[in-house]
Amino acid sequence: MQVMGSVNVVDEVCDAAPYPRRSVCRQRHTQAHRRGYIILESISMRYLKRLHASARFWLASLFAGIALMTVSSGASALTTCTGAARAVTVSMPATISVPRDATVGTPLSAWVSTPATTDWWTCSANVQEFIGTYFAPLLAASAATFTDGSVVYNVFDTSVPGVGIAIGVRVYINGCGWQPWNALSLSGWTGSACNSALLYGNGGQLQARLVKTGPITAGTVGATAFVKAQLYANATYNATWPVTFSITATQVKVQSCVTPDVQVPLGQHKVSEMKGVGTFTSSTSFKIALNSCPTGMTSVSYQIDALTPILNSSASVVALDSRSSAAGTGMQLLDGSGNVFPLGTPKVFSGYSSATGGNLTIPFQARYYQTGSTVTGGIANTAMTFTMTYQ
Repeated sequence: MQVMGSVNVVDEVCDAAPYPRRSVCRQRHTQAHRRGYIILESISMRYLKRLHASARFWLASLFAGIALMTVSSGASALTTCTGAARAVTVSMPATISVPRDATVGTPLSAWVSTPATTDWWTCSANVQEFIGTYFAPLLAASAATFTDGSVVYNVFDTSVPGVGIAIGVRVYINGCGWQPWNALSLSGWTGSACNSALLYGNGGQLQARLVKTGPITAGTVGATAFVKAQLYANATYNATWPVTFSITATQVKVQSCVTPDVQVPLGQHKVSEMKGVGTFTSSTSFKIALNSCPTGMTSVSYQIDALTPILNSSASVVALDSRSSAAGTGMQLLDGSGNVFPLGTPKVFSGYSSATGGNLTIPFQARYYQTGSTVTGGIANTAMTFTMTYQ
């Protein structure tokens, strides 16, 4: 570091005098813009002259002072460090199964931690200076966050859409020991430094966890470098001995059941079966199949929605579609026990077992329901949608 500015320079002009006679010196004060080297030379030479050193040692002191200035953060400070570049592997799970409809922010894996290391770098200083460990991300930030306890973690994108990675770090720093866990900043450096002047190690620890950030597409989170750590010393981030963290690959499987379309033939009915508004025909039973349901999901829910106007919401009666020629009637949806099934309302399927999965069915019934004062015979069709939600 070079010190620039207007300084008072005191030069000593000394009359030659044999040792041990005290030399007679005169001081000359000047004003000048001088570099730090000039100040250091003057201090070194004056100090040695007080020790009665020879001109040979004055010159050696001057060169040592100049070398000191090139590596120190100040004319009176010197930090020396040792270390080596390192590669740290973060072993993520080889495979994860993700419920298709899990909410954003749902953790998809447990925390995976690196060893708590205290000696990535070792530094000492002849005065107290700030020395420490700092981390920076190598991935792009997502818009999601993940909360664990009292810490809100930033989440970074991976190579699989909808799958992010939350990252926490803590540092072990020169003389101040381990510091609390912190969320890795979205950009810039995260860490801290301590101003001990003694010889201490510097290190840290990282933890990572996969988190849902949006709709998930099955794929593989690629192995990649995702965080770096660097030593902070001499007022700069030392890029000579970086610690680079890389995750292993993770295959992402999306969990859901296979749900084929359902056609329900209600058959032929006589108009005389219905005796007035609110009456109905005999019902037809049918089932929605849930095939190949995987294990490990928390819950399975389903919902039925009308594609035609709802004529009676409390009775779950919907209108016939445009292909129909019958009039004065609609179609009513019931559950497997014959009770009115509410439309547009999610229901948890109690038949699913997280431990066993398998092939399952949800029972329903349907029937014609008189909606007008007069029923006219003809074709009577309608349609509904069912939506499955897996968490």
